[in-house]
Amino acid sequence: MLLAPFSDDQVLAINLNQTHTAAGILVAGIPCPHSANLLHPGPGAVDDLLIATHDGLICPFCTYSREWIDAGMTRISHYGKKGLDRVSRSIAQRAFGPAIETYTLLVEQNKRGAALMLECLSEQQRNLKPK
Repeated sequence: MLLAPFSDDQVLAINLNQTHTAAGILVAGIPCPHSANLLHPGPGAVDDLLIATHDGLICPFCTYSREWIDAGMTRISHYGKKGLDRVSRSIAQRAFGPAIETYTLLVEQNKRGAALMLECLSEQQRNLKPK
């Protein structure tokens, strides 16, 4: 277990691990435990993920936060690589569209942490563009 504050590299790694692709779809990371709350988009929604910041993990929809993470989440995982071998990069890349649209709206609504998650999603999408 690792306690906040998290470094820049750790924040990036956690958010990238939160937004993996595997077999062309986003694989959800750690959701807010209050996802059934009416302020949330719905249990299991990609945009219901906690967002890593220097001070810990936060929910963009409610006041939930936590100051710890499993240390493994601070290492860049290669979980999605096998899935991308079987599914075209363009299909995997398109999987980010809905999440990016959602987080763009959350940034416009000034939801906490949304800009950080949007940055991570956008970076992952750029990395998946067909070569």
